[in-house]
Amino acid sequence: MLDLILRRGTLPDGRTDIDLGIEAGRIVAVQPHARSTAPGSC
Repeated sequence: MLDLILRRGTLPDGRTDIDLGIEAGRIVAVQPHARSTAPGSC
Protein backbone atom coordinates (compact mmCIF):
# COMPACT_ATOMS: atom_id res chain seq x y z
CA MET A 1 0.00 0.00 0.00
CA LEU A 2 1.27 3.45 -0.88
CA ASP A 3 1.72 6.04 1.87
CA LEU A 4 1.40 9.01 -0.47
CA ILE A 5 0.49 9.63 -4.11
CA LEU A 6 1.53 12.83 -5.83
CA ARG A 7 -0.87 13.20 -8.73
CA ARG A 8 -0.64 14.68 -12.23
CA GLY A 9 2.98 15.82 -12.16
CA THR A 10 5.20 16.76 -15.08
CA LEU A 11 8.56 15.02 -15.26
CA PRO A 12 11.79 16.59 -16.55
CA ASP A 13 11.66 14.38 -19.66
CA GLY A 14 8.35 16.00 -20.69
CA ARG A 15 5.88 13.33 -19.59
CA THR A 16 2.74 14.86 -18.11
CA ASP A 17 -0.08 13.67 -15.82
CA ILE A 18 2.28 11.24 -14.07
CA ASP A 19 1.58 10.00 -10.54
CA LEU A 20 4.39 9.26 -8.09
CA GLY A 21 3.71 6.60 -5.46
CA ILE A 22 5.65 6.95 -2.20
CA GLU A 23 6.08 4.12 0.31
CA ALA A 24 8.33 4.22 3.39
CA GLY A 25 9.97 7.43 2.12
CA ARG A 26 10.88 6.02 -1.31
CA ILE A 27 9.41 6.45 -4.76
CA VAL A 28 8.05 3.04 -5.69
CA ALA A 29 5.75 3.92 -8.62
CA VAL A 30 6.06 6.35 -11.53
CA GLN A 31 3.05 5.89 -13.77
CA PRO A 32 -0.14 7.51 -14.99
CA HIS A 33 -3.09 6.96 -12.65
CA ALA A 34 -1.42 5.13 -9.75
CA ARG A 35 -3.91 3.26 -7.56
CA SER A 36 -4.01 2.96 -3.79
CA THR A 37 -5.99 0.86 -1.36
CA ALA A 38 -5.89 3.56 1.33
CA PRO A 39 -9.24 4.63 2.80
CA GLY A 40 -10.57 7.70 1.07
CA SER A 41 -8.36 7.28 -1.98
CA CYS A 42 -9.64 8.25 -5.44
